[in-house]
Amino acid sequence: MIIKHAILHVLNKDNGELIKSEQELEVNAGGIHEYLENFVSKFNSSDFKEGDVGNNKLLQQLVVLDNSESFIELTGHLAEDLFNAIATAEEVPSGDLLVIDYSEGANNYLAIFKLNFTRMYSQSINSTESGIANTLVRSYNILQPNSQQISDGLIIDKTHGTYWVTEGKYLIDGHRVNILSPLLDLKPKISARTQLKYLRQAVKKTADKYDIPEFKAFADVQNYLYENAQLVDSLEIDNVAKITFSENEAAQKDLIENLNKPEVGKFIDIPVGYEKKLDKRVFKLDSGIELSVPAELLKDDRLIQFINDSNGTSLINIKNINSIKTKFVN
Repeated sequence: MIIKHAILHVLNKDNGELIKSEQELEVNAGGIHEYLENFVSKFNSSDFKEGDVGNNKLLQQLVVLDNSESFIELTGHLAEDLFNAIATAEEVPSGDLLVIDYSEGANNYLAIFKLNFTRMYSQSINSTESGIANTLVRSYNILQPNSQQISDGLIIDKTHGTYWVTEGKYLIDGHRVNILSPLLDLKPKISARTQLKYLRQAVKKTADKYDIPEFKAFADVQNYLYENAQLVDSLEIDNVAKITFSENEAAQKDLIENLNKPEVGKFIDIPVGYEKKLDKRVFKLDSGIELSVPAELLKDDRLIQFINDSNGTSLINIKNINSIKTKFVN
């Protein structure tokens, strides 16, 4: 990662102070480069929403930033707008606006992060008439650690004209609203995890309609997601339907119809690192038994088999067991 420009503007709304920097950060001093790089890395693993720069004039201006003078000036204006937007929002913590212009490989990016202040204690050593007194001092303007997720941030892919945004909702004038999207006139589609929420609801609704065991439908769709998560970033909904309800064309059509929402689109995006969550599947039985099965074994009938009985119950057949181990609890 090559950082071309970086700047920090102070948004101390608690004291009513907006302090705009007139100089860029010295990114090669005191581990600052690594500190900033970790924020970018943490953002990339968050639940962000995607969008296109398109005709957004402000984003277009940010995309073409190419020198220090314009970078400082435009980010200063952005800091003013953000400060005014959060000034009366009690739930929004004070913090800093961090903007990083950087490149990775052949692509150029611009990261816009609101870093929140965190309250921490540090030691203070005082010399008194009675001797040395070590005390604790509470600091209010400490920036959040770079191991913490960004609550409000944006990365623009300047090369391809797209962006990713993550943002929280805050109570302002009696309503819970986003701050970044209205401020920057963003119109992103829903996040990958929200898409998966819609998918889960649609699969459940369709399975219930056709008396298909919910656990089987969930297992089939999650197997498909697991098998493709390391290969592609998204899956076509038509293919998801065919795999999930492979033996029922009517159910396939219903699933597609249940997912026919403008905010979902024709593809289901797979969140970054999602395959790790699917490494093991946990089945909870009404008897209280919980069963954890490695994902790659679920389709191996030689080891485990799920059978639907004619009386409406289900049977789980675990086969070819050579040894059984349990943990001794101290």
